[in-house]
Amino acid sequence: MRLAFLYPHLLTYEEQQCVEVAKLILRLRGMNPDSVAEKELNEVEHVWSQIKAGVAENKDSQALASDIAQSPPTLAGINRAIEKHKKDLAWLEQKKAELEAAKKNG
Repeated sequence: MRLAFLYPHLLTYEEQQCVEVAKLILRLRGMNPDSVAEKELNEVEHVWSQIKAGVAENKDSQALASDIAQSPPTLAGINRAIEKHKKDLAWLEQKKAELEAAKKNG
């Protein structure tokens, strides 16, 4: 996701449209659309499937962004985010243990 925001010129036309809608959503939610910070990326990840579906249906970008920005979070979206963060946390715990073991051994 971060790469899509940083290098939109490498994307297909449809993917570029998705990124533009994502930026509109962030702007409508009062966030920085040019940021690739974790908070902004998380906001977009929660609704990426909706963005892709709307772009594939050739919906108006502004209307699509407005609809998605105004929709409340879903239970499924929250559960996906929790699972993602659990995996991230497990990976970080593993790296931490590896670094501590390396420091201890040497």
